[in-house]
Amino acid sequence: MIAIALIGLAASSTFAVMGKLNEFASVSRLYTSAETVAQNQIDRILTDSPFNPSWNPPQIPASLIPDSQRGGPLIQNQIPIYTDPVTGEVSVAGTVTTSIADTGTSLNGSSLNVYRATVTVNYQFRNRKFSVVMSTMRTSDI
Repeated sequence: MIAIALIGLAASSTFAVMGKLNEFASVSRLYTSAETVAQNQIDRILTDSPFNPSWNPPQIPASLIPDSQRGGPLIQNQIPIYTDPVTGEVSVAGTVTTSIADTGTSLNGSSLNVYRATVTVNYQFRNRKFSVVMSTMRTSDI
């Protein structure tokens, strides 16, 4: 009887541990997916051309217009974070906020046209909120 009780206890603790490990794996997978979404947005910012703010007229792609000129950061809702590979349904969606600012950096009175971009991905999983933040700098193409 004692042996059966010990086997039952071991089995129930194994199931609890496996459930927790599965939850940790899910959280890690979602965080990696959110990082990928943020990195893709950073890559778009770094490669969008032409970017020459000092030209007349200025050449600034839509993805690099500073928040002060746009009226605030660019917010994209319902961006897929995780899509179920079996059903193809989006099971976790998030919000991507892209903020662009001209740093105002100058050298010998001449503007260096250095822009700072910050991308924030917010999502919710099992009633917990998660956030990924990435930043980069971009200078003029010339």
